[in-house]
Amino acid sequence: MVPEYNLLTAKEQPFVAVSQSKLVPMAVVQLASLFPSMPQSEMHKVAFFKQSEINNIVIQILQSRMDKLKSDNPQVIMANVSQVRPIDSYSIKANQAAVLLITATTDWREILKKALIEVQKMKQIGVTDAELSKYISYKDSSDFRANEDTTVIEWNDTIYGGKSDAVDAKGAAENCIEHYLKGTIAISPMVRVILDSYNRRHISRSMVQAAAQTMFDKTRCSLTTTFPENNDSALPTKEEVLALWNEVEAMEFATDTISSANEKKENEKKQFDINPQPGKVVKKKVLEYDKSFTEYTLSNGVKVVLNNKPDSNIIQTVVRLFVKGGETLLDNDEVIYSEHLKKAVRNYNEYEQPVSMINVNPTETLYDAQADSTQVENMFKSLHVRLTTTDIDTVEYNKQSAQARMAVEMQMLPLMKAVIEMMSYPYASDERTKMPTKEEVEAMSIGKMKEILARLHSNYNGMVAVVQTDRNPAMVLPLIEKYLGSLPSKKDAVERIDRMEQHYRTNDTITVRNVDGNTPKADCTMLLAWEKGLTYDASHQAHMDALCGVLSEALINRIRIQHSDIYSIAVLPKFTQHPCPQMLFTFSFICNPEKEAAIRNDIKQILKEMSSEGIAEQLLENFKSVKRKNRKGPSLNKGKGVNDICEYFIHDGIVVDTNDLAIYDAITVESLKDFLNRMLTNGHIYEYILKTVK
Repeated sequence: MVPEYNLLTAKEQPFVAVSQSKLVPMAVVQLASLFPSMPQSEMHKVAFFKQSEINNIVIQILQSRMDKLKSDNPQVIMANVSQVRPIDSYSIKANQAAVLLITATTDWREILKKALIEVQKMKQIGVTDAELSKYISYKDSSDFRANEDTTVIEWNDTIYGGKSDAVDAKGAAENCIEHYLKGTIAISPMVRVILDSYNRRHISRSMVQAAAQTMFDKTRCSLTTTFPENNDSALPTKEEVLALWNEVEAMEFATDTISSANEKKENEKKQFDINPQPGKVVKKKVLEYDKSFTEYTLSNGVKVVLNNKPDSNIIQTVVRLFVKGGETLLDNDEVIYSEHLKKAVRNYNEYEQPVSMINVNPTETLYDAQADSTQVENMFKSLHVRLTTTDIDTVEYNKQSAQARMAVEMQMLPLMKAVIEMMSYPYASDERTKMPTKEEVEAMSIGKMKEILARLHSNYNGMVAVVQTDRNPAMVLPLIEKYLGSLPSKKDAVERIDRMEQHYRTNDTITVRNVDGNTPKADCTMLLAWEKGLTYDASHQAHMDALCGVLSEALINRIRIQHSDIYSIAVLPKFTQHPCPQMLFTFSFICNPEKEAAIRNDIKQILKEMSSEGIAEQLLENFKSVKRKNRKGPSLNKGKGVNDICEYFIHDGIVVDTNDLAIYDAITVESLKDFLNRMLTNGHIYEYILKTVK
């Protein structure tokens, strides 16, 4: 067993630091806390798992409050809450929680105070029933009972009879490592499900409040503030920051201050007063990809894929809508509205945060929705309204505009400007990737946004809706015909637009940028991209995976050994099919600035040797061996889910099963060499280097 180290001694006052950096564009504030973890001797008991769940709930509820703070304050770019282990994650008797804020430099004091108030509220008056109910409603059908001193063991009685409780080899190995190093017990998935369900049903508001008090104990906290070096206003002193903390800690809050009108409406589903003329099913067929689903084509061109019988694997009705096109449907001068289209629309008070009526992003998802059996029709009504209205929430729009203006200011910093330029460099054009100018942001208008929405909402011919329900599908289909079959459509289906800006340049390129920084280093990225003559199929997918494995091992064996001044190196493959087939290998590493050219040349030399002399058979066999070891066992649930069906349609019916070892066994040294040669012959290499110099 790894020896334990004691938790740091608590201080009377928290640690406070104020600093400046060339690398931060705004004020960065972090509240961090070390708090005791349960001793290893208790890790086998129910109490350990229960406390872990309570800590998770504290983090999630506080994150929800920070999301609200960010939504209400456009000058906040980031407000994240996390729970992480310290560096020595196996031996120290502590956990770590952190709140990270990035905001406009002039507003750091106001934002920090608001964040500290939310932390103080959790410590002083706790959380509401509505907040807690989201995390303790998890249920299962077992009659398991225990007290907190009960030892968690592997039961073999009838509670688990007939249920899947398998652990794959990789999971079993990880459990054993955790048990050896930490003392945690190795429990199976079904035991964990029942244990978590039991614990969540026995968590109270007072337990969450007590955990928050321990987690953010002032005597074990640090509060660090970092400002840009070109900050015009005077830096605060440590004493001023500490005084702000003490001011908040001295505040007294009434219990009703954590409740609000919005929270009371949270569970109220607005009943939309609409009664559209239903469409009709004009075509019906069983889906070949998974015969437990039926594909219905409606009279307006919308395709709906619905399970044939009630699905026992889910406990509600889930809908995912998407239309081919995504951001390609926007013109160059409209891309700036992308974030607004996602967020600054009418909020119908169904959820805590405004939810977009159309999500024009490259993944093409329009909208996700889910509802229990009592709200299914209202969910479909909501979808219809969201997909037909052009209403704009002015308040949300103004918030988004303010954040867009701040983003423009951020890009003027040398580091940000260099990063943005270099990200756009490999593409044929930067028209759709460059940051908007200040003048373009100021020219944005609600009128233009309504115009875009009206166009996007005028045609749903070609949209696909994947519906998975626990209800009788025959009861759901009439709702689909009424609320999805009545969506507006045109004769021609919506299709992607193949834009030049989404293609890579047709020549090798290299660019270097120097920026001021605190530590000399070079961030290097090499992109090997292939478009010409590329198609998406199982063989290409398998060869891409194999080449990644071979290159990863070669880089470690040669580059890391030859160059001591390289701090990290990785190769990441990516295959996209739309709007055009593209295969991309990204080589990235950080190194001493004086060595970056030599390392880049060595990587290109490895590619040249492999394409001319061939790939060592042992490297390929090592990849296949790892693939065989990591192969997932056959799923006891043979059916596909919403994500699988969506992938099938997004990729035009081509879905490669990367769990099929046959496509990898077919790879030979010669076929992999040929694959790399075609990639180098038809593709190009784009290199960009960002050097941080003092």
